[in-house]
Amino acid sequence: MENSGHELGIIATAERMLAVDFSGVAATHTRQVLVGWMRHAFEQSRVIARLNLAGLGHAAAPNRRSFYETLVRILWLDGVDQADRAGTVDAMLAEDKKHVSKEADALRALGLDSDVDLEEMESVVLNVTSVGHLKDQARVFLHAAKASEIPTVGLYKGWRQETQYSHATAVLGGAYAPNYDDRIGMGRPPQADADLESLWMATALVGAMTMQLLKDEGVSMADELWAAFFA
Repeated sequence: MENSGHELGIIATAERMLAVDFSGVAATHTRQVLVGWMRHAFEQSRVIARLNLAGLGHAAAPNRRSFYETLVRILWLDGVDQADRAGTVDAMLAEDKKHVSKEADALRALGLDSDVDLEEMESVVLNVTSVGHLKDQARVFLHAAKASEIPTVGLYKGWRQETQYSHATAVLGGAYAPNYDDRIGMGRPPQADADLESLWMATALVGAMTMQLLKDEGVSMADELWAAFFA
C-alpha cells in the first residue's frame, strides 16, 4: 500500500501530545478523565498510523473503534453543562465500579481471585449527579452519542462498523476466510479511512476539545497543548 504521508505526521503529533507533562496540575476526577481520554486517543492514533505504515491497517479495527468511542465521549462531555460535568464523570466512575465488582464476582465463581483492591476502590468518594438523563448517558454510549451537541453520527457509524471486526464475530471469521466458489479463500477485514485523512482531522478535534474542556476546569497550562499539537 502506498502511504499517504499522514502516518508520520500523526505519529509525531501523538508523541508530542503524549509528552506533555501534567504533573504540576492538581488532580480531580474530571481532569484525570479528560487527560486520560486525550492520551488514549493520541496513543490509539499512533498505533493506527504505525500499523498503516507496516501494511497492517486492516488489523487496526479495535484501535479505530476505541479512538472513535473516546472522541465521542469527549464531544459528549463538552455538551454537558460545566456545573454538571464533575457529577457526570463521577456517574461514569460509579458505573465502572459496578463492572469491576461484577468481574470480581465472576472470577470468584470460576475459583479465581481478582487482582483489584475492592476495598480501595470502594473508598473512592463519588458525588454522582442527580440528573437522570446524564446518568443514563454516562452509562449508555448510544445515548451519549445522541446527546452530543456536535454531530457524532459518522463517528458512531464508524464505531459500529469496527465493532464487528474487534470481537470474535462470524463476520470477522468470514473476512479472514471468505467463501470463493465454495472454497475457503484468503481475505482480510475492510480498512476504513485507508489514507488516514479522517484520522488526521479527528486528532485535531481531540486536541481542540480537550484544551477547551481543561480550560473550563481551570487548567491554565492547556495552552501548552496547542504548542505541542502545532509544533
